Amino acid sequence: MLAKQLPIYRKTQELLKFCLEITQHFPNKLKYNLGSKIIDNTIELLDKIRWANIDIDNRSFHITESLKYLHLVESLIEVSFEMKLINTKKIAKAYEIIESLNKQALGWQKKTNGRI
Repeated sequence: MLAKQLPIYRKTQELLKFCLEITQHFPNKLKYNLGSKIIDNTIELLDKIRWANIDIDNRSFHITESLKYLHLVESLIEVSFEMKLINTKKIAKAYEIIESLNKQALGWQKKTNGRI
């Protein structure tokens, strides 16, 4: 199956689009450091999910790595909220997407580890 067909990949693309949307409204001084970190780590998350799909022998490792990036993105979005760069509605949407991704990744990892 192509990575693009995976629900977790499509949901990560949704997260990336969401992050691109929210960071474009950051003040310039934060757009190019905090905003860039959010975007860059979301792209890394997308890449790790793609690798988990391709590299079957190391799938569990790539899923673990993707979870690290997911939690980092979540933390950076929380900082954005605390700094009042995003509103309550936006953080709620972020949590909804992140929670879905976390569940999918953990389920995928559990299924992968069950094969060993």
